[in-house]
Amino acid sequence: MKHVFLLVVSLLQSPQLARTQTHDNTSCKPVTTSFCQGLGYSTTPHPDGVQGFNLRQIGQIVETACSPHIATVMCRVVVPECGSESDSRKKPCRALCQKVKKDCEFTLMAKWLFWPMKLGCETLPESDCVQDEGLLVPPVPPPTCQRITMPLCADLPYAETILPNVLGHKTQDEAATAIRQFSSLVRGQCSSHLKPFLCSVYTPKCVSGRAQPPCRSLCEKAKSECATSMTNLRFQWPEALKCEAFTTESCEQLPQPATKQTDDRTSCKPVTTNFCQGLGYSTTPHPDGVQGFNLRQIGQIVETACSPHIATVMCRVVVPECGSESDSLKKPCRALCQKVKKDCESTLRAKWLFWPMRLGCETLPESDCVQDEGLLVPPVPPPTCQRITVPLCADLPYTETIMPNVLGHKSQDEAATAIQQFSSLVRRQCSSHLKPFLCSVYTPKCVSGRAQPPCRSLCEKAKSECATSMTNLRFQWPEALKCEAFTTESCERVVSQLPASQPARTRTDDKTSCKPVTASFCKGLGYFTTLHPDGVQGFNLREIGQIVETACSPHIATVMCRVVVPECGSESDSRKKPCRALCQKVKKDCEPALRAKRLSWPLKLRCESLPESNCVQGQDVQVTPTLPTPTCQRITVPLCADLSYTETIMPNILGHKTQDEAGLEVHQFSPLVKVQCSPHLKPFLCSVYSPKCVLGRRQAPCRALCEQARSSCEPLMRSFGFQWPDGLNCEAFTSESCEQVPPLRYLEKSPSSCQAITSSFCKDLPYTQTVIPGILGHTTQEEANLAINTFMPLIELNCSPYMKPFLCSAFFPKCVSGAAQSPCRVLCEQVRSRCEPVLNSFSHKWPKDLRCEAFTNEHCGQYGMSSSGGVCEPITIPMCQGLSYNQTTVPNLMGHTSQRETVLKMAFFNSIVQAACPADTQLFLCRVYAPQCVEGQVQRPCRSLCEKAKRDCEGLTVNFGLSWPDELQCHLYPEENCISDNSKLEVLRAEEVLVKLNAGGYTIHGKPLTLKTAQLLMILMDRNKSGDLDVEEFLKLQHFVAYIRREYAENYESRNPPAVTQTQMKKAIAAHNFNLDGETFDALWSVHHSNTGIDYDDYVAVLTKLYILQGNQSFHFFFSFHLF
Repeated sequence: MKHVFLLVVSLLQSPQLARTQTHDNTSCKPVTTSFCQGLGYSTTPHPDGVQGFNLRQIGQIVETACSPHIATVMCRVVVPECGSESDSRKKPCRALCQKVKKDCEFTLMAKWLFWPMKLGCETLPESDCVQDEGLLVPPVPPPTCQRITMPLCADLPYAETILPNVLGHKTQDEAATAIRQFSSLVRGQCSSHLKPFLCSVYTPKCVSGRAQPPCRSLCEKAKSECATSMTNLRFQWPEALKCEAFTTESCEQLPQPATKQTDDRTSCKPVTTNFCQGLGYSTTPHPDGVQGFNLRQIGQIVETACSPHIATVMCRVVVPECGSESDSLKKPCRALCQKVKKDCESTLRAKWLFWPMRLGCETLPESDCVQDEGLLVPPVPPPTCQRITVPLCADLPYTETIMPNVLGHKSQDEAATAIQQFSSLVRRQCSSHLKPFLCSVYTPKCVSGRAQPPCRSLCEKAKSECATSMTNLRFQWPEALKCEAFTTESCERVVSQLPASQPARTRTDDKTSCKPVTASFCKGLGYFTTLHPDGVQGFNLREIGQIVETACSPHIATVMCRVVVPECGSESDSRKKPCRALCQKVKKDCEPALRAKRLSWPLKLRCESLPESNCVQGQDVQVTPTLPTPTCQRITVPLCADLSYTETIMPNILGHKTQDEAGLEVHQFSPLVKVQCSPHLKPFLCSVYSPKCVLGRRQAPCRALCEQARSSCEPLMRSFGFQWPDGLNCEAFTSESCEQVPPLRYLEKSPSSCQAITSSFCKDLPYTQTVIPGILGHTTQEEANLAINTFMPLIELNCSPYMKPFLCSAFFPKCVSGAAQSPCRVLCEQVRSRCEPVLNSFSHKWPKDLRCEAFTNEHCGQYGMSSSGGVCEPITIPMCQGLSYNQTTVPNLMGHTSQRETVLKMAFFNSIVQAACPADTQLFLCRVYAPQCVEGQVQRPCRSLCEKAKRDCEGLTVNFGLSWPDELQCHLYPEENCISDNSKLEVLRAEEVLVKLNAGGYTIHGKPLTLKTAQLLMILMDRNKSGDLDVEEFLKLQHFVAYIRREYAENYESRNPPAVTQTQMKKAIAAHNFNLDGETFDALWSVHHSNTGIDYDDYVAVLTKLYILQGNQSFHFFFSFHLF
């Protein structure tokens, strides 16, 4: 701690801590923001905007021109004039701000913009300020209609547009530059609706000096029809063009493209499309296909060979013969088209192809046309099964695939290239279902010459289990692999498509193909030859070996080896297979041991596929036992001869079968044991190499013991160029077997007793007692307190919110049974990662006594942290406060990295949910956007919770032009190990309701509501008369108060002091549809009025009383009329 004095002095003297109190003209800089030019001032102390505002968003708001005075209000607050801090005449007036905010509300919402939360009109002056009528600048001139000059949109049914458009482009040149990103899609003619939709956005139709909003259904059709093309081009539909943001009110009847009535021979060209060759004609007026059709998609349909006549129908419509416009003899017949369409329906669906919407059979002639029997072409040869060559899918339970696959890849090489995008996810092994699903898409199983469609549930499981990994990798699940597009009909058992006992695909099993059993763990099981010395395809022999070596059951080797490395002849002889009952027993016995070692039972090994009789039994094994049942034996390993236990059992967890073998391996650690880098090293090593034998079973190593040994000895090993062995990774061990292990080496001193913490700094910890001497060696609490005080300058800099709990856990460790508890390693790492750079900036280093490696993760839960590094933090999102939990974690389930980002992302949809949906829908949203955090672990909501929220809300949000968001699709959420309901919700009494309302900003000029008013609100909202409010009732209360507060602020706040006169009160009561006689009104007025009228608190109280007296019917009318 010698650096402490220097630390204090340097931190306190640092110029970074100085706070200048003056504001002279030397800090004024020119106004550089373009949208704040010409507003009557040219200098500002904040050319980049006042801290807390996003200048880019402010610019977008100003550019909407939603009010003639929007620039004045925004700029004079965000880029304020020099001197405005002390001169109210340079600030916009409160009334002007409120008027602009009200005028702009709907325009901003339509453009998915929001009034800045930090710009509160109530903070602005009421007089001596920039008024509506006294503006220093002329209002922004309204935009006018202008002729369309953008080339792409020059041939529209309308000729005039108006700017700025909904995306904020101010000129057609700017819009033309932006629309170029769609050029490939437009050229590909993927949809006849794409161009009209894009032009309606970028060059909207000008109607009476206003822009006609884009049409939602036009957007949806364009996006849907171009989905395949976007996938192939790897083009992502822009977030700014989200169809849900548009309206259906502006949708007109779309004009159909003009049809040319002439068809002279000069316009005929050769048919160049290869799949339309040899159909009895060679020229066409449309060699690239009739407008509105995608020739590439037509080719994919033809190549399916779903009907012998598919080419005739498609080509004679899309690449028609010259003269077909006036000659029905050259068109396919209606009956032929309908037959082909019906025959092809299932094949196209399986390959994710669709019959072209423009190709309507009913438009074709019924007679004098190309008939079924008079075709001029042979059918396209159907694709055939082929052996799988894609490396990732080479070890599947099936060996043959068929091309093209559902994504249109024509060759396995093409599929192999495309599937590589998933390589990071596959390597992470985030889901055992991922690889089988991907292969079912890219190399589908070939069944009778047809591709087996991908399985929907397999897709959902893979996507759900890999959600966290995708978030960490910033990987987005491709739109082309949307699980809803797949079927459940093709789903086989996920684990395998062959019984586990059928190891080979060969029909013969002669002795010439038998080979010796080479796997060491399968020796001595009563057979010596196998068809599969490297294991049956689909099994990982190394993993099987690790499972066998656990010795979790006396018969584990018998089951594993006879399935994975089966005896020759077992295909046709059940007596060489393990019995079903034996397999089930072994699986059950081994479950805890495998889980403790982070191993899992092979998915492909299904006990139910094994025979029930005439097989290898558990109690009457027809072969020599798997391995002789291990027994306890006296320890002979020299290093471990003087332990507290004297018997061990082999094999050990590392697979050493004898003590001699284990002794040779553990000897490499002798130098470390001799230098005594940790007193825990030897006990830990022996627990691994010579484990304690308890009732014929080995005791697993203790994770805490491993961490103690590693934290002390790993630095020494590194100094000599050695790494801690992977085989001794502490995370692989369990805490269940830990005996009384001292948390830290300091605790081996003389025993101490617990004592109450006296330090005022560490008074409000999750514990109240510490132990002296502590882990840092302080002999008194006074000494520890002096030491911790040296960190106060660092604490005041607030470099980490976890600084205080960490320091207290180190200087005043928790006392448990007279011993000090180790500080949390994750907590230490959180603090160090944020505060060490601050120390370094003052030329100080992180204290050696507080090295995070010296601590463990055994006791992190009390700090809201997990051993994996997850950290809980208080919920700050206003709409998610007051729930049954108050801790969340980031990133959340949507990948948002801060709660501030979350508020911005959920604000729009949540505002609709608040207005239209039941309260439990908002509870579900909070479980997604601010998921519950328990000991650093996120608690995911269940699928059933999502489905209920969606069912209750989806029909109501349609009224606002919104559909249920794609990112909230219910199949993404688990069915198990999740939060299934909100039965344990927080309940609030009147005092708590009042605190939450006042903390939530439901005040006027800082004047809060009173407890008496809160009690009235409780009476109004308490449906079951329980005397308290649940979350749903409190949310409705918030809605009610928010509306009354807004009504008061907009109508009466401008008075000084703010109050409601007797006449105004009568009008307000009438506006709420209450009919009071004079006597009743006078009684209310006499109770609540003051000299100036009725203030905000009494205004809320009066209206609440009236709703209580009127009964629930009137109250429900209030919610339906004002909120829904």
